[in-house]
Amino acid sequence: MDALTSAAAEGDKSADTVAAVNPDRLVSAVRNVELAMNSSITLRLFSGERGNDARTAEQLKVVLGEEGPRLVEQFVNAKNEMTRALLERCNVTRKAMLDELRILLDAGAVSADGDRYTLHDYDGGVVSAKVVAVNSARHQPDGAVWGFLHVSPSDNIFESWEFTWRDDVLKVRSRDDVY
Repeated sequence: MDALTSAAAEGDKSADTVAAVNPDRLVSAVRNVELAMNSSITLRLFSGERGNDARTAEQLKVVLGEEGPRLVEQFVNAKNEMTRALLERCNVTRKAMLDELRILLDAGAVSADGDRYTLHDYDGGVVSAKVVAVNSARHQPDGAVWGFLHVSPSDNIFESWEFTWRDDVLKVRSRDDVY
């Protein structure tokens, strides 16, 4: 069971109830995932983590003198606690994003067949894909939400499709624009 299907299975909505898309919640959920992921990357860069570097820890203990062992231990403990908290936050924010994605797809897809959705294309046709995540979502001045969906149009093929949620209609661009 993929993450979107499991998020749907955990929801308390019945199969014939479609929740209303809340653009603010959708954009916020995606932004929270971005912030959590960026923070986890920043923590790794900040701490200079390149794996478990016992040699660096020993050098720091020597250079820092008498306070060295305590300071290194505090740093390692704080880094481990921040890593644990960020991992937990990443999981919570991803689940919230998947919940909002499910609501968007339930309200805006033409149809669903298992984990594949048939969606309106900007060109007026329809396209089918497994929708994995929302990579980006931003408010537009006209009240629409614009962004990118992470999709799998066929097995082991992943792409980003532009999407717009405007006037209760979801549309995607499944092929690149040619200018």
